[in-house]
Amino acid sequence: MADNPSNPRDDILKSLQGQMVWIPDLQRLFDHWPQDINPHVEQLREHVDERLESSLASDLEHAQRFRNETVAYIRDCLTEDNGRASTVKSPLHPIITSFEPIGKAIRDAYNPAKVDIFLREVVKYVEMCGVEQEFQMSQKLPTIEEYHERRLGSGGVGPCLAITE
Repeated sequence: MADNPSNPRDDILKSLQGQMVWIPDLQRLFDHWPQDINPHVEQLREHVDERLESSLASDLEHAQRFRNETVAYIRDCLTEDNGRASTVKSPLHPIITSFEPIGKAIRDAYNPAKVDIFLREVVKYVEMCGVEQEFQMSQKLPTIEEYHERRLGSGGVGPCLAITE
């Protein structure tokens, strides 16, 4: 009987087992930040747990359809006034449709070139979230370059910078 291929994540954990790992006290870096607990923390925990247990977290195909619907809807929201018919089919998840007022505000506040930059950054963000999910569900560890690219895309910084610069 052939051995199962080893899982790189398990191999790393095994190599660290019994080792002394020093983690610096990072609290000092944030001492000057205001600190408090969100009054809705229990509701947030329930929501996060629910999302983690959903089929989106464990079903790549379903999650990819959700990402595709999200991108199509965001694209339509950001280009709504261009005279073409919407390509988005209803009904969509409320999380997706909650982007509508945001899309309108961005269209109203920025020129088409800036809106296009924002759209490209949002699409990149959604795509990198898919890549992140694939890595999380696989036994593969990303290379430093793959991790760096994914992290830059899935951190949400690009869309924020696109509308604030």
